[in-house]
Amino acid sequence: MKWGQQKEIFRTIPGLENAEFLRFGSIHRNTFLHGPEVLNQELGLQARPNTYLAGQITGSEGYVEAQAMGLVLGQFLAAKIHGTPIDMPPAETALGGLIRHVTGQLAYDPAHYQPSNITWAMMPAIPKRKIRKKSLRRLAAAERALNALEGWLAQQESAGIRLEGFTLRTVEDAQNRHYE
Repeated sequence: MKWGQQKEIFRTIPGLENAEFLRFGSIHRNTFLHGPEVLNQELGLQARPNTYLAGQITGSEGYVEAQAMGLVLGQFLAAKIHGTPIDMPPAETALGGLIRHVTGQLAYDPAHYQPSNITWAMMPAIPKRKIRKKSLRRLAAAERALNALEGWLAQQESAGIRLEGFTLRTVEDAQNRHYE
């Protein structure tokens, strides 16, 4: 709604007829590419494979996700430049799931593509017949993701490009962590 319309509507609220409004609302809108149509599996543009994109422009929603996409792409490109290419993060990890989402590798109709935060649906599911309780399936998925991430980090280390201080936490560490 335009500011004038907002002012009119607010004035209809009892008690606000004569209020002074300091600021009106506006819509926050992210600009993003239609990743499944324009990105390859390495976050390069299909039309210009040596042009890479990361962050919210790819359709990763959220600041943490956008920064993680930049980190992953930086690691990938550093290895490529050093002549020791690494893979993108495994599908079992949150990072791998998000990359699969923005590049259209997940099984959904690309015509309905929308930016997204990381969700459990982006990673291969643990079958219900294998583990019935949802919390235990997610715990198993988290353990699987940590194992896959450990392998991916080892690949970076052997390529000589692993970031210092990039360490894994165990699922138990995450469960026992207290937030203040």
